[in-house]
Amino acid sequence: MRDNPRSTSLDEQLQTLDVQIVDVLAQLEALLRHSHSIQRALLKLRAEAPPPAPAPIEHITAVLGEHAHEMRRDCETLTGIVTDLIAGIESLPQPKR
Repeated sequence: MRDNPRSTSLDEQLQTLDVQIVDVLAQLEALLRHSHSIQRALLKLRAEAPPPAPAPIEHITAVLGEHAHEMRRDCETLTGIVTDLIAGIESLPQPKR
C-alpha cells in the first residue's frame, strides 16, 4: 500500500494514459477494418474478388459510402482520444531542473 498520495495520483494518471493508448489502438484497428472492407468492395466492382459473384454496383457504392463515413467518425473519435492523451501527458509532473 502506498503512503504517498502524490504517488497514487501519478499512478492513476499513468493508468488513464495507458487506457487512452488502448483506445487509440482500438480506433486504428477500426480504421483498418473499414479500409479492408472498402478495398474488398472495390475488388468486387472490378470483378477481381473470389466468389460469391459481385453484388450490384448500387449496393457496393452504398457500402463504400457507409464505410467511408464510419472511417470519418472513427477519425473524429481518434482525434478526441489523442487530444485527451496529450492533455494527460502535459499534466504529468515535470522534472525539476
